[in-house]
Amino acid sequence: ILGQLASPSGINGNLPPKYLIPNSNARASSPNRVSVNESSSIVTDDRQESSRPVAYSRNQKRSIWVRKCREKEKEQRREWRDSVLQIEGRHGVNHCMMDCFEENEMWWQIDGQLSIFRDVPKMDDNGELSLDAVGTLSPGATVVATDIVFLDSISFRPLVVPPTALNGDNNVYPKPKRGYIQIIRIEHGGRSCFTTLSLDGYWLLAPGLPGVYVDPHAWYWRVLCPAGAFLREGLELNTRHIETIPYGSLVRVSRRTVNSQGLMRLRISAKIEDRQKNKQRSIDGWCSEYLNPQSGQRGIVLAPVPFPVPALYRVTLPIGALIRSSIELSSPQIGVAPINAVLSICGRAFSEHPVDRCIERLQLAGNGGWISVRLNRPPPNDDLVVELIGVDGNYDPDNPGLYHLEAQRMLRQYQQQERAGARDFEDLSSIESAESENSRKNKLDTTKDGPDSGTSRKCLICLTEDRNATIVHGETGHVACCLVCARILKARGDKCPVCRLNIDLVIQHFWA
Repeated sequence: ILGQLASPSGINGNLPPKYLIPNSNARASSPNRVSVNESSSIVTDDRQESSRPVAYSRNQKRSIWVRKCREKEKEQRREWRDSVLQIEGRHGVNHCMMDCFEENEMWWQIDGQLSIFRDVPKMDDNGELSLDAVGTLSPGATVVATDIVFLDSISFRPLVVPPTALNGDNNVYPKPKRGYIQIIRIEHGGRSCFTTLSLDGYWLLAPGLPGVYVDPHAWYWRVLCPAGAFLREGLELNTRHIETIPYGSLVRVSRRTVNSQGLMRLRISAKIEDRQKNKQRSIDGWCSEYLNPQSGQRGIVLAPVPFPVPALYRVTLPIGALIRSSIELSSPQIGVAPINAVLSICGRAFSEHPVDRCIERLQLAGNGGWISVRLNRPPPNDDLVVELIGVDGNYDPDNPGLYHLEAQRMLRQYQQQERAGARDFEDLSSIESAESENSRKNKLDTTKDGPDSGTSRKCLICLTEDRNATIVHGETGHVACCLVCARILKARGDKCPVCRLNIDLVIQHFWA
């Protein structure tokens, strides 16, 4: 069994998958920016009152990054807890990942890292767990397992689970599912130890090598809704229900678009257990990315699995790759990476527009901005902007902060080169009528610099998200809703909630 830790919080400072926000109103913000001068010996931490540079040691630089990651994970875990408790359908869905919200309840990890045990965890007659942790696995670490042990997910009693197939000389065991915990044997410090592979069907270690999860043709997402992901035959919610994919499952996503009701839908493929034939079968269909607000619920259904380790991409477009501050194509330009430049990429996400086929965007390491994979043109003119080289072998899972500090230094070089050249850049990766910014995870704060800054400017419909959409009617418009609610109002044929005029158009707005 090959696998790497599927919770790369150390890569981009965002949540590991087990802490991804199943809550539409929780935005993942990056850790405070830590900047480095050209010699990489001086660091400025924006926690300080003064912007005066302060010299930090190697360990101090690493601790700053890790500490901010851990703080953000804890904050978002609390938001997840509040969201999960409000979701209908979670009652009766007993799962340790939903029941264990506090740090000391998560026996399988220590401070965001997967625990390594001297022996297989056991539970005594009093219900107390016997754990002998001898180390941890950092997010992004790769391990090779030599054996697998199945435990009952409640009593921790060993289970006899026979292999389902034989691949050469190797046994093939069932994939994670409800009812048991999978513990694998690994080598650590020259001796045989154990770590947790899955909990009740929820992967903690993703199978395969890191390159599988940075492949441009295979984008893995995780089901985070306690009730599962409802897979339907078509874009609309009234099409045939195919299957409900269980909580914690990994699926592949190939497209993101908006249906006639204004809901964001994902084209996915997955493999599920066929109980009748006792084997897996492939399914394809459409699933909502978020719960339907019209049902009175808000929360995430599926979220992308972050890269286990950073990937290297080479710029192939002759005019270079335009770097923007945010995921959306209408966000400010902050640099241009020239042709043949090698960029460190730590994640990817879909933009909010065009609504018929959202654009795949790549996030630079060190919170360095976003680039497009292809030009935003109709095929066959949608030329590649960058191409994958492979995973970055220089990335050290135990020192992610230093890696990102170096990535920030490289970005500043591109910014300086652009200013020195003082040339006009033909922006082919943007569109003339940008409709929106990612209102879920990567949007700009539309209330921070605009009118009424400092006051609550929540959506009049959901009372949760910020007002980041303009409802246009004739030559006027009202900034009253978030983008999701505004889209739904228009799709249903409702009138403007402020003036009751017919809605002609919904656009995303930005404060200049």
